[in-house]
Amino acid sequence: MLDSYYTTTRPDMDRFIPAKLGNVLEVGCSAGGFSGQLVPRANEVWGVEPNVDAARIAATRLGTVLTGIYDDVADQLPDRHFDLVICNDVIEHMPDHDRFLQEIKRKMKPGALLVGSLPNMRHITALVKLLVLKDWAYRDEGILDRTHLRFFTRKSIEKSLTDNGYAIQAMHGGSGVLKHGF
Repeated sequence: MLDSYYTTTRPDMDRFIPAKLGNVLEVGCSAGGFSGQLVPRANEVWGVEPNVDAARIAATRLGTVLTGIYDDVADQLPDRHFDLVICNDVIEHMPDHDRFLQEIKRKMKPGALLVGSLPNMRHITALVKLLVLKDWAYRDEGILDRTHLRFFTRKSIEKSLTDNGYAIQAMHGGSGVLKHGF
């Protein structure tokens, strides 16, 4: 049985999804709760998910699901195919997020969008734990999730995105939509 971490539908991200979808890829699709909602509006919906149980469920909701981390399955994804790439709470788990931001461009059509979210290290809850409670205890979820390899502030992710050739179209908190043109 999967916990809520893998089954959320992320309604907070709906506002960043364009009306016209085309071909969609969700990296870290979990059980397909978010991208599964896009299936009726999209040409194709693909997912990448390292959790085998979540990937199995996602495969019943999406067109194609590849099981593994992005680096391990990237060669199975078609180049210049996706109009929209979704990365909800994924980039902070990657060993080299800059390399991913460069490499995912090969999978995106010209003018494609990258939509995603990530935890904001400057969020008040993280700051209170660090500065007031003097606590940096890792947890099973949230900003200090024990599987996070990277931590970002809005300023640091904006710099990383622009340094990697993305134009930020909208951003709110730790979520946003980016355009990549070739």
